[in-house]
Amino acid sequence: MQKEVIQATLATDFGIDVEFRETTMICIERPIGTGAAVELLGKADNPFLATVGLRIEPARSTAV
Repeated sequence: MQKEVIQATLATDFGIDVEFRETTMICIERPIGTGAAVELLGKADNPFLATVGLRIEPARSTAV
């Protein structure tokens, strides 16, 4: 979507016609360990009315 917006902006605002190549993946980042965090409601320095928790861990190994 972003490429289409840039393409339209360049054409409309600057009169420049551009074409973009097909999108390709250049880098894959994968976590090597597990991490977790939580922000609790009602604690000091938390102005938000929600509690949020997040846990991330490596995916099962797959061939690329």
